[in-house]
Amino acid sequence: MMQKYSEHLVKSKTIMATIHHNDESTRNPTNNSRMFRILGCKENDFNEQYQELNNAILQCGFYQYMDVYSYLPIDIMKRYRYLKHLQLTCSIGIYR
Repeated sequence: MMQKYSEHLVKSKTIMATIHHNDESTRNPTNNSRMFRILGCKENDFNEQYQELNNAILQCGFYQYMDVYSYLPIDIMKRYRYLKHLQLTCSIGIYR
């Protein structure tokens, strides 16, 4: 019984390590997505690191889908911080 449990733990560890180091999301947007609302800020409070993304969003139409991954940092922790502290001059919704 302990051997079977040990094999299960090794298999689970391998699967979780693969998921953890993968850049693709393991969630399926059709059944496991959340929407976060980012409120717009005033232009004098705007952080310049978001300028390129802000300009691209302003050029899109209202309620139009936009893939923002090309504007995000490659490093996972930098990407997390970028999205956590995201500042734009207009309000948007982010689906995760």
